Amino acid sequence: MLGMGAFGRVTRRGHRAVKACDVGEIDDDLACWSACARELHCGGFRHPNICRRFDVRVNQSIVYFSMELGKPFDVTTADPFRVLVSIGSALQFLHAHGIMHRDVKPSNIICVRTVYKLIDFGL
Repeated sequence: MLGMGAFGRVTRRGHRAVKACDVGEIDDDLACWSACARELHCGGFRHPNICRRFDVRVNQSIVYFSMELGKPFDVTTADPFRVLVSIGSALQFLHAHGIMHRDVKPSNIICVRTVYKLIDFGL
């Protein structure tokens, strides 16, 4: 397992990360459905500093997001200027498309090869 959230978990499958979200648990919570829609919408964006999503599948009440696999962001070894420029670029792109990330923190940044990327857009 790579990570855990309120509605799912992220696991490694080969050379990809797969986020499994159980939408059956969110019932009538409009905020959670909004977060789910945001996650689906943002995954379609193409930007070098936003984690790429390859596929979305649904099996019963579970939504599976197949994404780029990266290493966790390490604050102690990262070049702060590169992180700031990379994540700032991703945020500028999102804001230009009317999206606010709302949860930028080290655990929502990964390093894919040598590129810092923003992850986790809602769920």
